[in-house]
Amino acid sequence: MMNKRVGLILALLMLFSTQLLAYSLNNHEQITADAVALINQCRQHELLTTLNPEPQLPVLIAYNLDQDQLSRKARLWHFPFDKNQPPLKSATSWVGNTLVLSTSFNIWSDYLYAQAQLTRQHKELYPAMGALLHYIQDVSVPAHAVPIFHPVRYFPPKADGFDSWQQFNPYPWLQDEAQLKKICGEIAAQTGNGQSILQVTQQQTRDNIRAGVGLKLESNADLNTEPSVWLKLYPIDAPKPDGFAQYGCDSGGDYGEALLNCDGKAIVVPLQAYIDFASAQRNLATVASAGLIYLLQQGLGRCDGADCVAKEGNDRWLPNAPLLRQLLEK
Repeated sequence: MMNKRVGLILALLMLFSTQLLAYSLNNHEQITADAVALINQCRQHELLTTLNPEPQLPVLIAYNLDQDQLSRKARLWHFPFDKNQPPLKSATSWVGNTLVLSTSFNIWSDYLYAQAQLTRQHKELYPAMGALLHYIQDVSVPAHAVPIFHPVRYFPPKADGFDSWQQFNPYPWLQDEAQLKKICGEIAAQTGNGQSILQVTQQQTRDNIRAGVGLKLESNADLNTEPSVWLKLYPIDAPKPDGFAQYGCDSGGDYGEALLNCDGKAIVVPLQAYIDFASAQRNLATVASAGLIYLLQQGLGRCDGADCVAKEGNDRWLPNAPLLRQLLEK
């Protein structure tokens, strides 16, 4: 009876999957394309020496987006592991605990990076790279970095408002050559690994929440107080009895509301503050993505021809029950 019930729920969820994930998928695709464009901009200005990843962009995007296939997300939740507050299987599960194999992605992201380190074949490296990019980009989203369980609901569909946000400022490195040199220098100095890029990106997201990035508006005293409005919306330090915090300010996961009710106080937040914070996080995700691509391309030779490009849909690079169980047993 339980299996039939779970199957019915999953089938219904798949009917709504486009509405649940469309904006988020668009952001993943755009950030990946922008990271490749950033690397090539650095190359064109002779600020970076590496391969042109543009021919592999379709593979990077395909394996990035396919991490979000609903049947796969039922097995592997897209939240980082926190040893202080380990995410537990709980009532927040959207199909019950029968399908969930891991409530954090780290066992999978560690596997992807290890596999990428073992190969110099383009048709193996770029699928692993594209898949890993997904999780690096995820932790630039506050609800992933805290973490807060989302989507907010499934019937009717309601995604996390930040995850699906579409208004951004232009990239600073497109406006200022000094900014470009600075960013390219940071990418060229990349000496970490896939795990450290994930950790640094998550920590920077948390730091930006605490610092109130985008909120320092002189004319608005409510936005210059501590703790920041973002920390009230995304309470990093709140108790996580089931492994997840809850959205603050009665937001229900919304992002961009002009009026917030935080701790019984009405706070007006201008649209530009939301745009500035979202843009800072988008910039963070793009630079981190470019850093991973540069890191994994180090020492990689050129490869031309159809045999250099991976086919889509290879389960070696997509979360699946047999492989996840194998990783969990180790």
